[in-house]
Amino acid sequence: MARPRWQGGWLLERGQRNPVWVGRYREDALAEDGSRLRRQRSVILGSVAELSQREAQQLLSVRLAAINQGRHRPEMLIEFRRFVRERWEPAILPTLRFSTARGYRHLIRRHLLPFFGRMPLPEIGPMDVQMFVAEKSKRFAPRRWFRSATFCPGFSALQSTGATCRLILPGKCRCRRRWRYGSA
Repeated sequence: MARPRWQGGWLLERGQRNPVWVGRYREDALAEDGSRLRRQRSVILGSVAELSQREAQQLLSVRLAAINQGRHRPEMLIEFRRFVRERWEPAILPTLRFSTARGYRHLIRRHLLPFFGRMPLPEIGPMDVQMFVAEKSKRFAPRRWFRSATFCPGFSALQSTGATCRLILPGKCRCRRRWRYGSA
């Protein structure tokens, strides 16, 4: 049996005016063809004024615990557009009622694909969704028919399917705030 990989990561200090501790480590990812890749990740752990070097190293080791114990599952680096067309539409869309499927298809083609189309699926986070909804609410707020809450169910359905297929981490991105007419 092969020995699992173990890493301690790298800790470095970045910045001159407001220095911060930056932790770097490598994690596995799956390419679109199924081969494994090693990606280098950087995480800001905290300010040098607030954390000692030992505390920063402990925070980094907490982040690396899942990777070192073998519990970390690699995420698939697939574009949002490709995921929708190759996995979500053939598998999920036929199971929905006709009117729901038609609404989701319009929402995806008209709004979600132009915004998120080229982004890798695991890279889409809460801030990206927040920016999308804020942009749409600014653009369509004068129109009475628009409610930003109509975007959340469609996007949440896509995100939950991605988590089910183990392409992204479950619960990574959800629409938590209920948007109302005119809110931004």
